[in-house]
Amino acid sequence: MKNYLVTGGAGFIGCHLAEELLKRGHKVYSLDDLSTVNIKNLEPLIKKYPEDFKHISKSIEEAEKTGLLSELIDASDVIFHLAAAVGVDLVIKKPTRTLITNSFRTPPVKALVTAGLPLCIWSISCES
Repeated sequence: MKNYLVTGGAGFIGCHLAEELLKRGHKVYSLDDLSTVNIKNLEPLIKKYPEDFKHISKSIEEAEKTGLLSELIDASDVIFHLAAAVGVDLVIKKPTRTLITNSFRTPPVKALVTAGLPLCIWSISCES
C-alpha cells in the first residue's frame, strides 16, 4: 500500500484517479479548494473509504502557509499535481486569477518535491 497526494482531487480527473487508487488498496489525500468543483464529486469516496481517503478543502497556498503542504508531501509516496483553475468561462472572465492559480501555485509543490521528496506527476488543463 502506498500513500498518494492528489492536488485538485475533487476535479473530474482527480476524483476518478483517487477512486482507482483506493480500489487498488492505497491511501489517498485529496487537496482541493473546491473553487471550480463541488464536494459532491468526493462523497462516494468519503463514504466508501473512510479510513483510506482524506479530503482537505484548502488551496495549495493555504496549505503551504500552514505547513500542511509539507506534511502531506512528507506523508506521500507519489504526488499527482492536478490542481488548476479550469473552465473556459473562468479563463475568459478571470484571466489573472487563472494565471496566478495555474502558474504560481505549482512552485511550492515543485520546491518540496525537488528537495528529494516523492515522485510527482504534473498535469494541467489545456484550456488554461
